[in-house]
Amino acid sequence: MTCNLVPIGTSKGIRLPASILKALEYPESFQLLFENKRIILQPENSRKNWANSFKEMAKNGDDRLLIDDSIDLELL
Repeated sequence: MTCNLVPIGTSKGIRLPASILKALEYPESFQLLFENKRIILQPENSRKNWANSFKEMAKNGDDRLLIDDSIDLELL
């Protein structure tokens, strides 16, 4: 597939075909990697299933605060 660069303000971008986005289940964001003169886009799924992870943490007692809520971090 050949893509052309398109102007976006002072930057350049590429358009991703809807068929590719559909195959990737329409991710909201991507990880952009640059390796060996290649650009690699990976769907960012870091927040996928967070709700289930938080429930599991609570069940295991792993959801305690690491920093006391009364500490004002702006004063540090």
